[in-house]
Amino acid sequence: MFFLTKAAKIFTEEEKIKILSDIVAIETVDRNEEDVANYFANLLAQYDIPSKVIPTGIPGRANLVAEIGSGLPVIGISGHMDVVSAGNVDAWTSDPYTLTERDGKLYGRGSTDMKSGLAALIIAMIEIKEQGLLKKGTIRLLATYNEENGAVGSIQLEEAGYVKDVDAIIIGEPTANTIHPSHKGSMNFVVSSRGRSVHSSNPRGGINAIDPLMDFALDFKAAFEEATKDIHFGQLDFSPALDIYGAVEGDDEGNAELDQLLKQPKFSITVFRGGDQVNTIPDHAEVVFNIRTVPEFNNEDVKGVFSTVYNKYLDKGADFDVQLTLDLKPLNGGVDSILVALAQNLSKDYLDVEQLVVPMTGGTDGANFVANKGDGFPIIIFGPGTETSHQIDEYVEKDNYLSFIDLYIDLITSYLDGE
Repeated sequence: MFFLTKAAKIFTEEEKIKILSDIVAIETVDRNEEDVANYFANLLAQYDIPSKVIPTGIPGRANLVAEIGSGLPVIGISGHMDVVSAGNVDAWTSDPYTLTERDGKLYGRGSTDMKSGLAALIIAMIEIKEQGLLKKGTIRLLATYNEENGAVGSIQLEEAGYVKDVDAIIIGEPTANTIHPSHKGSMNFVVSSRGRSVHSSNPRGGINAIDPLMDFALDFKAAFEEATKDIHFGQLDFSPALDIYGAVEGDDEGNAELDQLLKQPKFSITVFRGGDQVNTIPDHAEVVFNIRTVPEFNNEDVKGVFSTVYNKYLDKGADFDVQLTLDLKPLNGGVDSILVALAQNLSKDYLDVEQLVVPMTGGTDGANFVANKGDGFPIIIFGPGTETSHQIDEYVEKDNYLSFIDLYIDLITSYLDGE
């Protein structure tokens, strides 16, 4: 029989739930991360763990860094403190900012993405310190702001040197029985077009801002498809988990097509705005592109294609502006790292599941943290939660949240001990 020798002993179950409840109650939709940072700083201080709440220059927004131990190796543990909007609050079964238990599930905005993962990592850190389980090495907490809308916090921590000496990283994003050492990148281009308004009956005098922008959007898409058509993609291998992405049993041809689509970069026009009156030539229009990148065709490759098409339109007299509002690179971590192997093995004991090791289609702070680390770096996105992120009635299974605390205690200390 398996006995949990590194289980949480300092915090009761009620206290673990209370911590999650407290931070879910702090509404952090593009704001207020500093309140979460101060909450955890005060909690850590109760156990003599020093921390630093790092201002960002934006009122109410901050990163948090804390550390225990000394010397090598250094393992980073990370989660973001912000959440997405609750959307239509009336559509929720219970208040999204009051953690509510029903049938073994803990409901609330951020309960899955990703306040449960962040709380579990911090509780594990305190347990390790209080139980004297840290025999060598350093544990460094990196709690970030603004992950959901640009991943700015992780950029700032990386540029400030907080990950320079880090040897491995665990990010507690919800992963639903999978371990992700890699993921696609994500880029957002916002292109604005200026024109001149007149009544639509006037044959002269106006400049329609929509016309050149529509042409540009289609030309950019065509250039992207041309640049990627002959590339063999496969560094990010999603084949072990096609079921997660809609594979149909017996549809070999369709599943093979799905496999290829997942490995490739993805180009999407996600927003197009222009005009506000049916009989007025619009003087402003805007298009937003979201590009999901892969190692074989990365962010710099996309920028090259974009610049070629964009400059062509400027040369023709288009009155455009561009903003790159997200530039998250692909993460190509070590699939065969010791960290991955430990997470797989410990999952069998603590979660009673066989974890699949596959890339993510989405992005995380991890890409920014390892920007200067190189391919194969030991990093995993691995945490409690369900597939209800960003949804009405988001929830985390209570037992899953509690089990991950014990798992993290064992995973972190085993990695540092070289077990």
